[in-house]
Order: sequence, then structure tokens, then C-alpha cells
Amino acid sequence: MVLVRVKMHVVVTKDPGAGSAKLHRAAHEGVPLVDEPTCLRQLEDARPGQAKGTARRVSVPAPSLPAQGSGAGRHA
Repeated sequence: MVLVRVKMHVVVTKDPGAGSAKLHRAAHEGVPLVDEPTCLRQLEDARPGQAKGTARRVSVPAPSLPAQGSGAGRHA
């Protein structure tokens, strides 16, 4: 089965030089071919990320409140 999609980021293979139809299609679509040892080395260096479309936490300082006891706004 030859299944290479444009959304693919990489094709991992035992032998990038093999002449399979899947590897030819991946190369034609511009999908990089990576051998297994290279892929494993890259996975060791991978760090957790954040899924696309999720909200990022942004640190927002709390609003400053007027000081109490200053007498401002009091009615006698």
C-alpha cells in the first residue's frame, strides 16, 4: 500500500535508498526521508510542546486596588 499524504512531516524507513513506491512518492511530495537511527536520536532530544490550537497561559498581573482608609469617596 502506498500512502503518503501532503500533511506528513517525515517518513521513517530502514533504508532511505530503497526504491519503494512509498519512498519515491514521499520524495516527490517533498516529505523528508529519515533512517531509523536518525529518528531515534531526534526523539531522544525531543522536548514536550503544546498542541496546536490550545490556549497558552499568560501571566497577567492582578489589578491594583485603591488604598483603603484614604478617606477618598467617604460620606460623613
